Amino acid sequence: TRNMVRKAEKKGINIRVVDFNDTFIRGITEIFNETPVRQGYNFAHYGKTFETVKHELSKDLHKKFFLGAYYGEELVGFSILSNAGIFAVTNHFLCKVAHRDKATANGLMAKAVEVCGDRDIPYLVYGQWHERSLGDFARNNGFEKIDLPRYYVPLTLKGKIAINLGI
Repeated sequence: TRNMVRKAEKKGINIRVVDFNDTFIRGITEIFNETPVRQGYNFAHYGKTFETVKHELSKDLHKKFFLGAYYGEELVGFSILSNAGIFAVTNHFLCKVAHRDKATANGLMAKAVEVCGDRDIPYLVYGQWHERSLGDFARNNGFEKIDLPRYYVPLTLKGKIAINLGI
């Protein structure tokens, strides 16, 4: 993984914290609309307009920080991290398929870890755990699967009865 991070640097990928502005949103829209299929599935963000992307990503801006991976002036990858106190959560982590040879994702992950360290955020959550290639990527970047217990608390009498019946 260290070699892949160095590869991103050698190939000219520049990763930095960026402002949420129209230029950045246009770059995200281009990445969303690059291909209708990702990881073998229909990509939910494909075909979205600039206005839709701006509206959807502008929620809770005070909790978010944005990373952009640039090849020259072109945005080729981005990550949106939400600050949730002692941990940061990756909301989006996406790179252009056309630049996959540049190890952009590895560079973005390294920068996300660096930024979390700079902001005294001790934990970084990388989405749901997958057993396929995304899981391999997470494992190779030092992530561990941590199962958290779920607790259900009844809010009404009907809910209390449902929990007691095991429904």
